[in-house]
Amino acid sequence: MVDMSLFPNVSILEVEAVPPEAILNLPLTFPKLRLLKFERACIFSVPYIFPHEASMPLLTHLKCSLCALDELSGLDFNPPPLRSLSTLQSLNLSHNNILNHTTALAGLSSLVNLQKVDLSHNYISTMDGANGMLGNIKVLLLTGNRISSGKVRLGRGANAASRLMLPYTTS
Repeated sequence: MVDMSLFPNVSILEVEAVPPEAILNLPLTFPKLRLLKFERACIFSVPYIFPHEASMPLLTHLKCSLCALDELSGLDFNPPPLRSLSTLQSLNLSHNNILNHTTALAGLSSLVNLQKVDLSHNYISTMDGANGMLGNIKVLLLTGNRISSGKVRLGRGANAASRLMLPYTTS
Protein backbone atom coordinates (compact mmCIF):
# COMPACT_ATOMS: atom_id res chain seq x y z
CA MET A 1 0.00 0.00 0.00
CA VAL A 2 1.10 3.51 -0.80
CA ASP A 3 -0.41 6.49 1.03
CA MET A 4 -0.47 9.52 -1.26
CA SER A 5 -1.18 11.83 1.70
CA LEU A 6 2.61 11.69 2.16
CA PHE A 7 3.05 13.26 -1.29
CA PRO A 8 0.35 15.95 -1.64
CA ASN A 9 2.40 18.14 -4.01
CA VAL A 10 3.25 15.51 -6.59
CA SER A 11 2.72 16.70 -10.17
CA ILE A 12 3.87 13.56 -12.01
CA LEU A 13 2.70 10.17 -10.83
CA GLU A 14 3.83 6.99 -12.57
CA VAL A 15 2.33 3.77 -11.27
CA GLU A 16 3.67 0.48 -12.57
CA ALA A 17 2.36 -2.97 -11.64
CA VAL A 18 0.41 -1.62 -8.67
CA PRO A 19 -3.38 -1.86 -8.71
CA PRO A 20 -5.11 1.49 -8.05
CA GLU A 21 -6.88 -0.04 -5.06
CA ALA A 22 -3.45 -0.26 -3.35
CA ILE A 23 -3.00 3.50 -3.55
CA LEU A 24 -4.52 5.26 -0.58
CA ASN A 25 -5.68 8.88 -0.80
CA LEU A 26 -5.04 9.17 -4.54
CA PRO A 27 -7.55 12.07 -4.85
CA LEU A 28 -5.28 14.19 -2.63
CA THR A 29 -2.84 14.41 -5.57
CA PHE A 30 -5.48 15.54 -8.09
CA PRO A 31 -5.21 19.34 -7.62
CA LYS A 32 -1.52 19.46 -8.65
CA LEU A 33 -1.24 16.41 -10.90
CA ARG A 34 -0.10 17.16 -14.48
CA LEU A 35 0.76 13.66 -15.67
CA LEU A 36 -0.76 10.38 -14.51
CA LYS A 37 0.53 7.09 -15.84
CA PHE A 38 -0.71 3.60 -15.01
CA GLU A 39 1.09 0.66 -16.63
CA ARG A 40 0.58 -3.03 -15.96
CA ALA A 41 -1.96 -2.12 -13.30
CA CYS A 42 -5.30 -3.91 -13.58
CA ILE A 43 -7.96 -1.23 -13.59
CA PHE A 44 -11.30 -2.84 -12.97
CA SER A 45 -13.20 0.41 -12.44
CA VAL A 46 -12.24 3.67 -14.14
CA PRO A 47 -14.85 5.60 -12.10
CA TYR A 48 -13.06 4.40 -8.95
CA ILE A 49 -9.95 6.29 -10.05
CA PHE A 50 -11.78 9.22 -11.65
CA PRO A 51 -15.02 9.83 -9.77
CA HIS A 52 -17.19 12.37 -11.62
CA GLU A 53 -16.84 14.89 -8.79
CA ALA A 54 -13.01 14.73 -8.90
CA SER A 55 -11.22 17.91 -9.92
CA MET A 56 -7.96 17.52 -11.81
CA PRO A 57 -7.46 21.09 -13.08
CA LEU A 58 -3.86 20.65 -14.28
CA LEU A 59 -3.87 17.12 -15.73
CA THR A 60 -2.65 17.27 -19.33
CA HIS A 61 -1.44 13.70 -19.93
CA LEU A 62 -3.08 10.43 -18.94
CA LYS A 63 -1.74 7.00 -19.78
CA CYS A 64 -3.49 3.75 -18.85
CA SER A 65 -1.60 1.14 -20.83
CA LEU A 66 -1.53 -2.62 -20.24
CA CYS A 67 -4.25 -2.16 -17.61
CA ALA A 68 -6.78 -4.73 -18.89
CA LEU A 69 -9.32 -1.98 -19.64
CA ASP A 70 -12.41 -3.27 -21.42
CA GLU A 71 -16.14 -2.63 -21.77
CA LEU A 72 -16.70 -3.57 -18.13
CA SER A 73 -14.14 -1.05 -16.80
CA GLY A 74 -16.61 1.83 -16.85
CA LEU A 75 -15.05 4.10 -19.49
CA ASP A 76 -18.51 4.62 -20.96
CA PHE A 77 -20.46 5.05 -17.71
CA ASN A 78 -22.97 7.87 -17.55
CA PRO A 79 -21.49 10.40 -17.09
CA PRO A 80 -18.24 9.17 -18.66
CA PRO A 81 -15.48 9.49 -16.03
CA LEU A 82 -12.92 11.03 -18.40
CA ARG A 83 -15.32 13.81 -19.46
CA SER A 84 -14.36 15.91 -16.43
CA LEU A 85 -10.65 16.05 -17.40
CA SER A 86 -11.04 19.41 -19.18
CA THR A 87 -7.31 20.21 -19.44
CA LEU A 88 -6.36 16.81 -20.90
CA GLN A 89 -4.21 17.08 -24.05
CA SER A 90 -3.04 13.49 -24.51
CA LEU A 91 -4.77 10.20 -23.69
CA ASN A 92 -3.11 6.81 -24.07
CA LEU A 93 -5.32 3.73 -23.70
CA SER A 94 -3.04 1.44 -25.71
CA HIS A 95 -2.48 -2.27 -25.10
CA ASN A 96 -5.81 -2.96 -23.41
CA ASN A 97 -8.83 -5.12 -24.24
CA ILE A 98 -11.16 -2.45 -25.63
CA LEU A 99 -13.53 -3.81 -28.28
CA ASN A 100 -15.64 -0.78 -29.23
CA HIS A 101 -14.64 2.72 -30.20
CA THR A 102 -17.72 4.01 -28.36
CA THR A 103 -16.20 2.74 -25.11
CA ALA A 104 -12.79 4.31 -25.75
CA LEU A 105 -14.14 7.66 -26.98
CA ALA A 106 -16.94 8.11 -24.42
CA GLY A 107 -17.05 11.71 -23.22
CA LEU A 108 -13.97 12.80 -25.16
CA SER A 109 -15.81 15.12 -27.57
CA SER A 110 -16.28 17.64 -24.74
CA LEU A 111 -12.53 17.84 -24.03
CA VAL A 112 -11.58 20.88 -26.13
CA ASN A 113 -7.85 20.62 -25.30
CA LEU A 114 -7.52 16.94 -26.21
CA GLN A 115 -5.24 16.64 -29.25
CA LYS A 116 -3.90 13.08 -29.21
CA VAL A 117 -5.55 9.73 -28.46
CA ASP A 118 -3.65 6.45 -28.62
CA LEU A 119 -5.94 3.43 -28.92
CA SER A 120 -3.30 1.18 -30.49
CA HIS A 121 -3.15 -2.53 -29.75
CA ASN A 122 -6.73 -3.05 -28.60
CA TYR A 123 -9.43 -5.12 -30.31
CA ILE A 124 -11.39 -2.34 -32.05
CA SER A 125 -12.85 -3.52 -35.36
CA THR A 126 -14.57 -0.40 -36.69
CA MET A 127 -14.67 3.35 -36.25
CA ASP A 128 -18.05 3.73 -37.96
CA GLY A 129 -20.00 6.53 -36.31
CA ALA A 130 -16.98 7.98 -34.51
CA ASN A 131 -17.26 11.40 -36.19
CA GLY A 132 -19.21 13.07 -33.38
CA MET A 133 -17.01 11.54 -30.69
CA LEU A 134 -13.66 12.87 -31.89
CA GLY A 135 -13.99 16.51 -30.83
CA ASN A 136 -10.71 18.37 -31.46
CA ILE A 137 -8.52 15.27 -31.68
CA LYS A 138 -5.74 15.83 -34.23
CA VAL A 139 -3.78 12.60 -33.78
CA LEU A 140 -5.53 9.25 -33.51
CA LEU A 141 -3.42 6.10 -33.24
CA LEU A 142 -5.20 2.85 -34.10
CA THR A 143 -2.33 0.54 -35.09
CA GLY A 144 -2.58 -3.04 -33.90
CA ASN A 145 -6.39 -3.14 -33.92
CA ARG A 146 -8.65 -5.13 -36.23
CA ILE A 147 -9.68 -2.15 -38.36
CA SER A 148 -9.54 -2.23 -42.14
CA SER A 149 -8.87 1.17 -43.69
CA GLY A 150 -12.18 1.06 -45.60
CA LYS A 151 -14.17 1.10 -42.36
CA VAL A 152 -12.58 4.17 -40.82
CA ARG A 153 -14.58 7.36 -41.13
CA LEU A 154 -13.22 10.40 -39.34
CA GLY A 155 -14.60 13.93 -39.05
CA ARG A 156 -14.18 16.56 -41.73
CA GLY A 157 -13.31 20.25 -41.58
CA ALA A 158 -12.28 21.62 -38.21
CA ASN A 159 -12.75 18.24 -36.51
CA ALA A 160 -10.67 16.23 -38.98
CA ALA A 161 -7.70 14.33 -37.61
CA SER A 162 -4.39 15.57 -38.99
CA ARG A 163 -2.63 12.25 -38.37
CA LEU A 164 -4.22 8.85 -38.45
CA MET A 165 -2.20 5.71 -37.87
CA LEU A 166 -3.89 2.53 -39.08
CA PRO A 167 -2.79 -1.07 -39.16
CA TYR A 168 -1.04 -2.18 -42.33
CA THR A 169 -3.22 -4.46 -44.44
CA THR A 170 -2.34 -6.30 -47.62
CA SER A 171 -5.86 -6.43 -49.09
